Amino acid sequence: MLKFTELLQDKQPKLYEENFQYFDDFLIDFYCFQNESGKVDIAFSNFITNPIQDIDQYLICFKKLLFYGYANILNKAIIQNFERVNTSDELMGGASYDLALSKFYITLEEFYQNNTDSVGFSKDEFSEKLDEYDFDFNEKFLLAVETGVSRPVPEENLVNLFIHKRKNYVITLEMYFLKYMHNRKFSFALSGRLWDKLLEFWEESNNNKQCKPVDYFLIQTNEFEKYLSRL
Repeated sequence: MLKFTELLQDKQPKLYEENFQYFDDFLIDFYCFQNESGKVDIAFSNFITNPIQDIDQYLICFKKLLFYGYANILNKAIIQNFERVNTSDELMGGASYDLALSKFYITLEEFYQNNTDSVGFSKDEFSEKLDEYDFDFNEKFLLAVETGVSRPVPEENLVNLFIHKRKNYVITLEMYFLKYMHNRKFSFALSGRLWDKLLEFWEESNNNKQCKPVDYFLIQTNEFEKYLSRL
């Protein structure tokens, strides 16, 4: 398949261009598995050049790069493609969601790394940097993010904070999770997406607004399998 793809690129470039999403999907799989970052970058370049040709396949490959840790390639794609995808009349609304959400986490990781270098986390600068991606942050959300990014996990009152300020404290807990996973070589973009899917499950499973963390984060296997089957 690899030889055939190379031959088609060389002998029938027009045909290849018209159907690149199928061939480049294979190349992305192959080079991600081989851990050849330069070739992964090249294999995704046609998607960046023309994200509209097959947005579904674009997003499938986008998520593959997310899984394999190519946040630098994704960041380049987001910067070049977001406005075009977001404003395209050819696509359904929400097509740019994955790009915007990944940009949120990529930017958050940049600010976290600056914070660990003693620059400090500025929630206002963070919000401004994401202005063009259609986020509507409120002050409580940004404060919860800032707390989680800038401060260690509190040794006291964690249960109290969770019970009485769950909506915002869950955001702070996510920041602690992102930092924990970052220390284990996970990008914020990947661990953030994992958290978002789990959060959706936790919220569906907990109607009681006064539940304790030990109950909120409990995962019942049967219920979780049902949730996964809907994804």
